Amino acid sequence: MAHKILITLDGSAEAWQAVEYVADVFARTPGVQVTLLHVQPGLPGEFLAHGRILSEPEAAKMGRVMAEWERDQKQRWQALVGRARRRLGQAGLAESAIRERFRPKDLSVAETIIEEAKRGQFSTIVMGRRAASGPSGRLLGSVSNRVIQSIRGCAVTIVE
Repeated sequence: MAHKILITLDGSAEAWQAVEYVADVFARTPGVQVTLLHVQPGLPGEFLAHGRILSEPEAAKMGRVMAEWERDQKQRWQALVGRARRRLGQAGLAESAIRERFRPKDLSVAETIIEEAKRGQFSTIVMGRRAASGPSGRLLGSVSNRVIQSIRGCAVTIVE
């Protein structure tokens, strides 16, 4: 049975550490399969109509701006995936053992990760550690904390 690893990527340095960890620890493990997952963030606030109906020209302009934003998100993702594939390949992981998933955010980033892990029957999720800011002193960010609290039947590795 293959060991299926889900790496969450968002372009941050912390997420890149998850790629480095998998490359160092799992890349030469026989039967390992890696999926690189990016959950596309929601639209920036400036794309919202703020409760008013847009005129036809405004709607057309907004549609063009949104399409450009989505293209930019996908281009950034493709560059990141290319870099991750190269790193994993250099570490010894076969190209055929690397998959990629680009998902829009459904409910929340954490819930989308959990849904993907369950759907793909992953044995391990590897995530970068993003400490929450502020006076709470929490060690984990809200996404990693929510994944750890909610996932069942799957190991979660948080990499710093």
